[in-house]
Amino acid sequence: MVRIALGGVVIALVIALGVVAGMLVAKGGDLDRVTSDRNSVAAERDRVADGLAQAKDRDAARTEGPRAEDIATQHAVGAATVDFHDFDGWEQRLKANAMPQLAGNFDNTAAELREILVPLQ
Repeated sequence: MVRIALGGVVIALVIALGVVAGMLVAKGGDLDRVTSDRNSVAAERDRVADGLAQAKDRDAARTEGPRAEDIATQHAVGAATVDFHDFDGWEQRLKANAMPQLAGNFDNTAAELREILVPLQ
């Protein structure tokens, strides 16, 4: 009788273990789906972030483009309107909106420019 009861307990434990194992396998599939969904959401988030960054770059280009054109136009007009009587002032106005590298180039070539331009007056 004890053997039958012990056998019944063992069978019940095996069945319970099978049920728990089945539940764990089912939850494992859920975990895989959750992980897959999380990866999909992360990829979509990155795609949206890239799109926003590109839109910001386009907006900045639209905003800065006309300003850069205005500065370039002012510089070109200023360079074309040489004042031979105020060469130093003309040179300073050219350097006013120039990047430091370009302003440095003016400093390096000012003497040669003066030698070329002053006799042309």
